[in-house]
Amino acid sequence: MSSMMQSVAICTVASFLVMGCGDNKESATQPSFSSAKLKRSDSDFVLLNRLRSTLLKQYGTASETHYYPTASPSDTASTAINATSSTNTQERGVDEEDRLKTDGQYLYASSVDKPSLLVFKPDGATAPPVASLDLVTRNNTLLSGLYLHNKTVIALAKDRFYGWGSWLTPAMDMMFMPVNTQPSSQLFFIDISQPESPKALNSLSIDGQLISSRLVGSMLYVSLRYTPNLKSLIPYPTTEAQAAANRSLINNASLKDLMPNYTLGQNTAELFSEQQSCLQTQYSKDSSSNTIISLLAIDVSSTNPTPKGLCFIGDAETLYASPSAIYLATTQYNYTATANALVAYSGTVQTDIHKFALKEGAISYKASGRIDGHLGWYQDLKPFRLSEHNDVLRVISFTGDQASNTASTAKLYTLKENASTQNLDIVGTLPNSSNPQSLGKIGEQIYATRFVGDRAYLVTYRLTDPLYILDLSNPANPTMLSELEIEGYSDYLHPVGDHYLLGIGKDAVVTETGSGDSGRSAFYQGVKLSLIDISNPAQPFEKDKIILGKRGSNTAVSQTHHAFTSLQTGNTLRVALPISLHDTAAPNEQNTPESMRYYNWTRDELVRFSIDTAQGSLTQLPAVIGETAGSTTYSSAWGEDRSIMMGGYLHYLHQDKVISTAW
Repeated sequence: MSSMMQSVAICTVASFLVMGCGDNKESATQPSFSSAKLKRSDSDFVLLNRLRSTLLKQYGTASETHYYPTASPSDTASTAINATSSTNTQERGVDEEDRLKTDGQYLYASSVDKPSLLVFKPDGATAPPVASLDLVTRNNTLLSGLYLHNKTVIALAKDRFYGWGSWLTPAMDMMFMPVNTQPSSQLFFIDISQPESPKALNSLSIDGQLISSRLVGSMLYVSLRYTPNLKSLIPYPTTEAQAAANRSLINNASLKDLMPNYTLGQNTAELFSEQQSCLQTQYSKDSSSNTIISLLAIDVSSTNPTPKGLCFIGDAETLYASPSAIYLATTQYNYTATANALVAYSGTVQTDIHKFALKEGAISYKASGRIDGHLGWYQDLKPFRLSEHNDVLRVISFTGDQASNTASTAKLYTLKENASTQNLDIVGTLPNSSNPQSLGKIGEQIYATRFVGDRAYLVTYRLTDPLYILDLSNPANPTMLSELEIEGYSDYLHPVGDHYLLGIGKDAVVTETGSGDSGRSAFYQGVKLSLIDISNPAQPFEKDKIILGKRGSNTAVSQTHHAFTSLQTGNTLRVALPISLHDTAAPNEQNTPESMRYYNWTRDELVRFSIDTAQGSLTQLPAVIGETAGSTTYSSAWGEDRSIMMGGYLHYLHQDKVISTAW
């Protein structure tokens, strides 16, 4: 994302939060964040008054000018040659939704054209379609991902309203939601005991925008964002009569009217009973938010998959899960808004983190903590900023874009639950007084993070790619082991055995012009794969590299780690990743300097290569071609491409077709 796009996104979100939906005349300062800890609401009456109060502030006063959102409808390695790859996930034992799943016999995929489940039957170097099942989603929304558990596919669909592109966070969905429309998330349970005749078993619809989900065993954990709304509410009251009508409607609303529901099959019920008041944040001026975050557990093996869990009044922008806990995090910006809606940041950007324990399908609130900085711009990369190891949470935050900028753009925190105080106490930080060396330099952004055991790997970038290796074996005193500068940058890091780290991102050329991509003095080139030897963490070095395509080329792995596929066979790690290849000269770029020249799209393909994990070498194999310029038009759907390895064969899901080949 460019710096300009980042600024637009932040300022737009900030302006929306300041102005709300009903009045932008008031100059206000965001709440001072006195405590991150959640507390149980004193009573349902207190909770009801809290929700009413916020709605009255938003909709109970007439105003001639309003903010009008634009609405858009709408890795355990196996040595067996017959092994099958699975979804690339952040944590072992915690599955993540994706558009392609396999049970080792069939492939199950979500369509990119309609809300439909597709079934393919691999047979050697072919995988013909054998079945499909169309699903009825609200607004004909496409499926956002799949889970597979025993003989059941769980398909997810969520309302999406914005039209600005995938770089926006889910919070933007709430901004661009059509008036008086409440977002909904749907789950479809599909019987695949006979894969070539899939049958819909049940459907579950939950009020709220899906933030994220994880599957641990048979328990599916989902987090949703819900904003109370009343159907007859006038969203932009311009007269006192309209404002009075809104006030009457809000003051007569019951708690049941303002809380989320769910529908299982044909039966609708309250998601939370009136005796189960939501937790609340403890900010000193907390009435500015009435967003309800639901954290739910659903037993996908049950014939009656009823959601159960808890809620809190606040916000959450990302979810990280270990096998035993879920952490929800959200960034709190301190800023002042003027009458013309300009935003001035105070320089204090903080992130609140809430821990919830998972045990036998039950969810319980444990503790909260607060750190400086935020978790980045890309939604899919935010969970990689967090990691739990030996009951210690490690977090890397970005602190560079602040008024009081320092030499360090990143900071590492280690936190541990304090059961007696319900705090996530900060155990250690980096940089610190004993280890003051900066993580990154002024102007650099964090591009990739990865935690592996007692180590953390961090990539920052402006002109070159500094890879930092951190030792976290002593959480109270983390240290920097080394810093490696190489050309380009990585935005995804993947451990390869015990001695190597694979970085995937972009090559870059440093220029002397003082300008470049995102205002930097460097220009992105083709997709870069960099194999880093970390056998001596104090002296890492780039052992091998491959550059794919020219300026304009992209890989879906930079958008989501689910696009990365790997399978270990002996000392060889087989790797596949989809590429939108640009290496055809553009006539209108002939007079442009080579480093700045964009190339036309050539084709979509699945790149294959092998990593010798004993010798540390990359070997590129012929790519599997998906679409070629001249035979079809360019499509941005390349970001949805996936692949599966089964035995000695590779199956490439390109749009809604599977292309297969022997490895």
